[in-house]
Amino acid sequence: MRGFLSAFLLLLMLQMSAQNLMFQGNLNWNDWETPLSPDIRKTKLDEVIKTPKIPPIITQQYAEGTNHDSFHFIDANSDSELDVIYNGKVGNSDGIIVFVKTGSTYVISNTLGGEIIEMERSNLSGFLIFKILQKPCCPAEEHYRLIAHLSVRPNDAKLLTSVEYSYKQNTELPSVFFSPKPFTTTRTHYNLRAQPKIDRESNEWSEHIDGNVVAIYPQGSIGRAIAEKVDEKGRLWWFVAMENNIQPTKSLLVYRKPTNMSVGWMSQRFLQEINP
Repeated sequence: MRGFLSAFLLLLMLQMSAQNLMFQGNLNWNDWETPLSPDIRKTKLDEVIKTPKIPPIITQQYAEGTNHDSFHFIDANSDSELDVIYNGKVGNSDGIIVFVKTGSTYVISNTLGGEIIEMERSNLSGFLIFKILQKPCCPAEEHYRLIAHLSVRPNDAKLLTSVEYSYKQNTELPSVFFSPKPFTTTRTHYNLRAQPKIDRESNEWSEHIDGNVVAIYPQGSIGRAIAEKVDEKGRLWWFVAMENNIQPTKSLLVYRKPTNMSVGWMSQRFLQEINP
């Protein structure tokens, strides 16, 4: 258990640095793209758009000239070939598709929803890793942070999600964070809330659940505190990422064990720190 907790703690520390938390990003496409002249870029894009199984909406928008800036020429798998990363409209929302150059054609990946907010290259595979933000349309919907790895095999490319955080759009986000503190819940039916306060009235959810509660956890549930706030009554709240090691008693967030972590606020009163 200690070894697992230490590995989990390290993962969170890598993904939740004070400067680049899971809610933010600093992607500059110019740092990654290979510069091409306008004519060469247009010629190559005309080839990309002919890729089989490309979503029709992308082809239509390309013909209209509305999504040309959404295509980015980058060597995505370190094979010295120029691949293409598309991050733009796919229907009513943003989507991400990778076109991997294979000989004279491209292999198209699956589509992931969201906006790429950071990228890095794996030291092991040389493939790109994407940090993706999915934005909901209203407070009652979820906000996602995904970590997706590019996987390339002969005639096949996939974006594989390895870590996922979810929280409601109206969740209050801290401005100051500290190193993660692992803890376990000591009380049965303990609430995860969207804000650091007890609010039993302003329910924005479609399901019946008290006020600003987004999930209810059984005793023994494990999480990590990464920020705190004291409310007007002197109650200490921790901003937490719940591991979901035990299925929540009830949750308005996606429960997708073992990759999903639910984010929100818990009163510190019945949370017991764990020594790694």
